[in-house]
Amino acid sequence: LDLVAADRDGLGSGAVRAFLGHPAGPADAAVDPRQQLPLAVPVWCVHGTDDDIVPITQSREYVAAAVAAGGRAELVEVSGDHFVVIDPTSEAWARTVQIFDEIA
Repeated sequence: LDLVAADRDGLGSGAVRAFLGHPAGPADAAVDPRQQLPLAVPVWCVHGTDDDIVPITQSREYVAAAVAAGGRAELVEVSGDHFVVIDPTSEAWARTVQIFDEIA
Protein backbone atom coordinates (compact mmCIF):
# COMPACT_ATOMS: atom_id res chain seq x y z
CA LEU A 1 0.00 0.00 0.00
CA ASP A 2 3.02 2.27 0.38
CA LEU A 3 5.90 1.22 -1.85
CA VAL A 4 8.24 3.92 -0.56
CA ALA A 5 7.76 2.79 3.06
CA ALA A 6 7.87 -0.90 2.12
CA ASP A 7 11.14 -0.36 0.26
CA ARG A 8 12.60 1.71 3.10
CA ASP A 9 11.64 -1.00 5.60
CA GLY A 10 12.89 -3.85 3.39
CA LEU A 11 9.57 -5.69 3.42
CA GLY A 12 9.30 -8.97 1.59
CA SER A 13 13.06 -9.47 1.39
CA GLY A 14 13.44 -6.68 -1.14
CA ALA A 15 10.20 -7.34 -3.00
CA VAL A 16 9.66 -3.68 -3.89
CA ARG A 17 13.04 -3.31 -5.59
CA ALA A 18 12.57 -6.65 -7.33
CA PHE A 19 9.18 -5.44 -8.60
CA LEU A 20 10.30 -1.95 -9.64
CA GLY A 21 13.91 -2.67 -10.54
CA HIS A 22 15.03 0.33 -8.50
CA PRO A 23 14.36 2.04 -5.13
CA ALA A 24 10.78 3.31 -4.78
CA GLY A 25 10.18 7.02 -5.15
CA PRO A 26 7.86 9.74 -6.50
CA ALA A 27 8.35 8.56 -10.09
CA ASP A 28 6.52 5.34 -9.19
CA ALA A 29 3.16 7.00 -8.49
CA ALA A 30 1.43 4.96 -11.21
CA VAL A 31 2.08 1.73 -9.28
CA ASP A 32 2.14 3.00 -5.68
CA PRO A 33 -1.29 3.03 -4.02
CA ARG A 34 -0.20 5.57 -1.40
CA GLN A 35 0.85 8.06 -4.07
CA GLN A 36 -2.53 7.74 -5.82
CA LEU A 37 -4.58 9.13 -2.94
CA PRO A 38 -7.30 10.22 -2.79
CA LEU A 39 -9.12 7.59 -4.82
CA ALA A 40 -12.55 8.17 -6.31
CA VAL A 41 -13.73 4.82 -4.94
CA PRO A 42 -13.98 3.50 -1.38
CA VAL A 43 -11.25 1.19 -0.10
CA TRP A 44 -11.42 -1.62 2.45
CA CYS A 45 -8.14 -3.01 3.76
CA VAL A 46 -8.39 -6.41 5.43
CA HIS A 47 -5.21 -7.19 7.34
CA GLY A 48 -4.16 -9.95 9.73
CA THR A 49 -3.07 -8.63 13.13
CA ASP A 50 -0.29 -11.25 13.34
CA ASP A 51 1.11 -10.58 9.85
CA ASP A 52 4.89 -10.80 10.09
CA ILE A 53 5.49 -10.23 6.37
CA VAL A 54 3.67 -6.92 5.91
CA PRO A 55 3.20 -5.06 9.20
CA ILE A 56 -0.34 -3.95 9.95
CA THR A 57 1.02 -0.42 10.18
CA GLN A 58 1.11 -0.44 6.35
CA SER A 59 -2.69 -0.73 6.28
CA ARG A 60 -3.28 1.55 9.26
CA GLU A 61 -1.16 4.32 7.76
CA TYR A 62 -2.64 3.89 4.29
CA VAL A 63 -6.20 4.13 5.59
CA ALA A 64 -5.35 7.18 7.71
CA ALA A 65 -3.71 8.87 4.71
CA ALA A 66 -6.65 8.02 2.45
CA VAL A 67 -9.15 9.52 4.88
CA ALA A 68 -6.94 12.59 5.46
CA ALA A 69 -6.79 13.10 1.69
CA GLY A 70 -10.59 13.13 1.52
CA GLY A 71 -11.13 9.54 0.45
CA ARG A 72 -13.30 6.86 1.97
CA ALA A 73 -11.28 4.03 3.49
CA GLU A 74 -11.76 1.48 6.23
CA LEU A 75 -9.41 -0.97 7.91
CA VAL A 76 -10.74 -4.33 9.00
CA GLU A 77 -8.29 -6.03 11.35
CA VAL A 78 -8.67 -9.80 11.55
CA SER A 79 -6.92 -12.37 13.70
CA GLY A 80 -4.21 -14.22 11.86
CA ASP A 81 -1.08 -13.99 9.76
CA HIS A 82 -0.26 -12.72 6.28
CA PHE A 83 -2.15 -15.46 4.46
CA VAL A 84 -5.26 -15.70 6.62
CA VAL A 85 -7.21 -13.34 4.35
CA ILE A 86 -6.88 -15.78 1.42
CA ASP A 87 -7.54 -18.96 3.40
CA PRO A 88 -11.13 -19.96 2.55
CA THR A 89 -11.40 -21.92 5.81
CA SER A 90 -10.60 -18.93 8.03
CA GLU A 91 -12.85 -16.43 9.80
CA ALA A 92 -10.88 -13.70 8.04
CA TRP A 93 -11.95 -15.09 4.67
CA ALA A 94 -15.56 -15.14 5.82
CA ARG A 95 -15.24 -11.48 6.89
CA THR A 96 -13.71 -10.58 3.53
CA VAL A 97 -16.58 -12.27 1.68
CA GLN A 98 -19.02 -10.43 3.94
CA ILE A 99 -17.44 -7.12 2.92
CA PHE A 100 -17.81 -8.06 -0.75
CA ASP A 101 -21.47 -8.92 -0.16
CA GLU A 102 -22.04 -5.57 1.58
CA ILE A 103 -20.54 -3.50 -1.22
CA ALA A 104 -21.93 -5.48 -4.15
